[in-house]
Amino acid sequence: MSKRTSRKRGFGTVTQRKDGRWEGAVTYGYNESGNPKRHRVYGATEAEAAAKLRAILAKLTNGIPIQQDKQTVAEFLDFWMAQHVAGLEPKTRRGYEQIVRLYLKPNIGKIQLTKLTAQQVQAMLRTMTLEGSPGKKPLSPQTVRLTRAALRAALNLAWKWGIVSENVAARTTTPKRQQKEAVYLTVEEADALVTASMNHYVGGLIYLGLVTGMRLGEASGLTWQDVEFEKEQFHVRGQLQRVEGKFVLKSPKSISSRRMYPITEDIHLVLSRQRELQSIWAKEADPDEPFNTLDLCFTTDAGRPLDPKTVDKHLKRLCDAAGVKRVSFHKLRHTCGSHLVADGVPMAVVKQYLGHSQISLTINTYAHMVPAAHKQAADRARKLLGGAIRARNNALPVGEKPA
Repeated sequence: MSKRTSRKRGFGTVTQRKDGRWEGAVTYGYNESGNPKRHRVYGATEAEAAAKLRAILAKLTNGIPIQQDKQTVAEFLDFWMAQHVAGLEPKTRRGYEQIVRLYLKPNIGKIQLTKLTAQQVQAMLRTMTLEGSPGKKPLSPQTVRLTRAALRAALNLAWKWGIVSENVAARTTTPKRQQKEAVYLTVEEADALVTASMNHYVGGLIYLGLVTGMRLGEASGLTWQDVEFEKEQFHVRGQLQRVEGKFVLKSPKSISSRRMYPITEDIHLVLSRQRELQSIWAKEADPDEPFNTLDLCFTTDAGRPLDPKTVDKHLKRLCDAAGVKRVSFHKLRHTCGSHLVADGVPMAVVKQYLGHSQISLTINTYAHMVPAAHKQAADRARKLLGGAIRARNNALPVGEKPA
């Protein structure tokens, strides 16, 4: 005969089973069939079962879902996506949705959440690295790392709620970051590209990318309200993004992305010419079509926002016309950063200029230019002190060592 601990209605019950273990149970809500849903926990002692039951009741009170024994990884990922990822920025949300749909669900979605092991996750990451999806080539290390990061974020929530005893994704490893050969334009190549793009409607955008290192979304999202000609400065306050098929201006992800650039003489000429061009385009535009509704500095000649794919397409054609290697707009940013470091600009200043969130990112990205920066520093030191050293050495008799 089982022993039962009486509890108030709605607080569950604790019962000793025939096998000697203790069982805690609580009824909460109803399923799709209208039958009451009941959750059970077990313990070797009455106190252990009661403690587990209190934890379940606390979750119910705070609106936290209770895992079922047969809840799969896919089911929990659906809940995670709906409750937590849905509130993120559109671009971030789309990235998570793609990872869950293409990689996590097909590989480990059918496994019970509480039975998922680090070995299974590691096997998935290894398959992605060596084989990729069926019928496709192996996936890039970056894709594998992002997949692990997404799973780790989801499982971390499951661990905080007590659904799983540990975050097994945290015990796995991903491929090391491949060191790619640095790609950037030389000063001569950058000058040739600026000359070739001077009369193209994306020419001003290309120039700004080269001299400021702005991201494409930041440069194409620059508005005339951000430009202060009288103060000789302009601000990066947002970025252009496509959300549900429409272009919108979004705030930067981090505080470090918000920054100010001085308006040099050349930048003043570029922005002034851009404003004049837009005035001409606006007069020639279809009166029934709204022109530059976002007040952007850089648009098409029809006053529409610049699509990233279109910008890169024109950029590659302009590279061909200039007789330089093809680069994406992001490589213009890389070109700017590389030359700043090579010219001896401190990494901390380069970090702020480019809007990096961490200086480690700046150092890792532009490590290929550090030797050139060191040489320039040595040359500056030589010019500063070399004359005095040579004068002292010349004053010494031949064969005599300095004291």
